[in-house]
Amino acid sequence: MAAVIGATAAGVVAWAVMDTTHRKALREKEAQLTGLREENQKYGALRKPVPSRKTSSSSKVAKPTPGASKPESPEDSASPNEDNEYTPEKLLQYLEETNPIGSDENQKKRRIIYCFVGLADFGTESLPVIGEFLKGKPVQGSDDRERIDLQYESPDRKDDNKAGEFLSGGKDEDPENWRSVVDYWGGMAYRRTGELFPQSLRIGLFEIVHEIGGPEAEDILALELAETGRGVEVVILGELLEQLSPGKYKEAMLQAARELIEKPLDDDSRRILFALLHKHKDQRLVEFAKKILVNSEGRIEGAALRYINETLGESAMPILYQLYKNPDITNPGDKLIISDAADNIFREVFDDGLKNAEKPEANPREAYGKLFIAGGSLLKGNPSPQVIRNRQKLLGEYLNSTKNPLIKRGLADVNRQLGDKLTRLESNK
Repeated sequence: MAAVIGATAAGVVAWAVMDTTHRKALREKEAQLTGLREENQKYGALRKPVPSRKTSSSSKVAKPTPGASKPESPEDSASPNEDNEYTPEKLLQYLEETNPIGSDENQKKRRIIYCFVGLADFGTESLPVIGEFLKGKPVQGSDDRERIDLQYESPDRKDDNKAGEFLSGGKDEDPENWRSVVDYWGGMAYRRTGELFPQSLRIGLFEIVHEIGGPEAEDILALELAETGRGVEVVILGELLEQLSPGKYKEAMLQAARELIEKPLDDDSRRILFALLHKHKDQRLVEFAKKILVNSEGRIEGAALRYINETLGESAMPILYQLYKNPDITNPGDKLIISDAADNIFREVFDDGLKNAEKPEANPREAYGKLFIAGGSLLKGNPSPQVIRNRQKLLGEYLNSTKNPLIKRGLADVNRQLGDKLTRLESNK
């Protein structure tokens, strides 16, 4: 959030927190919220409990208490006055009650930004208030606490996974058919910190705590890292803590990532967190990734495939070969990412072999052995005609780039065998 102040200095955010103009503005906004009472009642769908890794075994996610699924109506809360209007408690209360979606969206977003910056301006005075909110409210009859978040995006504007429509040329729009592709290529795709408008209330508060800084701020973020059940929060909290205390929380972040990969509590955890492990060269979940690579329905776990592919490199080739041979894998998206993984390994192994073959001191048998393995890998399995054409195109890149006659002959022979396969397939149609 540090960039917010400079980015919006000419607007409402740049006003001084204690300025009387602000007091008038907030009273006007309070009146507007009263007028939007019915709309706010519908806003409960955006107010969601946050899964925690520290909840009891009997209830992994605390059930909302009565009335917790919708924000308090402005009429039920104390009206601001000259004495209590500008406090961290009041600013956070407004954030909890403000629906950023719907009519007057830009005005409401400016108000949300104003409240975030107000919290930052209060400095360390805001930290106990924010910390208490982030910990959540005690659940009656339990030692658990329920963390509530507000998602700052409208359900009708979420990404409905257009990968299927795009990759199938408009023939298949079922998101599940292409889920593995999204997980494989998505990696650590998420909204970064420091944007003008945060993606959720909690993430916005994480950034404010980081901006305030100091030992208390570090403790608040560290506690959330230890307990959050959201993959994206693990990544963002890890980033913010790294900036406050470089290296101190790296292992805690990776431990949280491994826990949530093994027992994911939201849909995106594995995609984001497998990519996080690879980024930090953490290979401790390779065996687990192998176990979940193909699920009970015969579908590929795209995030696990990419983690294995990028972590093991050429050692992943036997695994990919088994996937090629698996007759139960028929989904077009799964076939696409298996092919992509194999092509990437071919490039890695072949490039390494070419480099060694050109070194006078290199072992020729070892160098050409790598080239043989890479070329032979393209002949394995039962690829579709389109996959064969893709492999021929890949071979063409190397045929045109190498001048070594032995390598050229080997590539040409692989290309010829692929051509024979393609001919047989097309003649059997």
